Amino acid sequence: MKSKPLIKLLSFSLLLLLCGKAIAQSGDENYQLKPGDTIAMRIFQEPDMALESRISADGSVQFPLIGLIKVGGKTLPDLQSELYALYDADYFVNPQVSIQITEYAQRRVRVRGKVNRPGFVVIPPEEEFTLIDVITAAGDIAAGGNEKRIELHRRSAKGDTKVTVIDLSQKDDQNQAANLIMQNNDVVIIPEKLF
Repeated sequence: MKSKPLIKLLSFSLLLLLCGKAIAQSGDENYQLKPGDTIAMRIFQEPDMALESRISADGSVQFPLIGLIKVGGKTLPDLQSELYALYDADYFVNPQVSIQITEYAQRRVRVRGKVNRPGFVVIPPEEEFTLIDVITAAGDIAAGGNEKRIELHRRSAKGDTKVTVIDLSQKDDQNQAANLIMQNNDVVIIPEKLF
């Protein structure tokens, strides 16, 4: 009879371990963490180690005991493995670390000029929007809008703004500019046609 509590404890531990792995791998395993995402970390049977933190602009998070870790650009499974190794090396024996995203960073593109609904277009988490997707979300090009001279303003990591003029009048699949992936804080301007 004494073995039943031990079997229950081992079954429960295995279940928690599997749940922790499932949490870390839920959603898109390839999603790379970005500044502004909020993550939660838990270590089984170590409630003092629980953490929920927004990833800073430089892509880092301050973790209990191990300090500042760069997490931006890593996937959840990669981060979970790294944290396991760090905690296992100096602090815990076989720590059961679970990581999850509790909130995705908001990504948005501003659309101005001759569109039916100018303003910000919010890009859903784990999705990519093309130039066409953003213009469609802004209600499409309004009457009098110049689809041959669409401006894309994109800021580089150095803070410079590059302006690219795009011609969307070519409606074929070969128009690579139409399929350009939008980035956070891009600005799309649809100018007025000059007759």
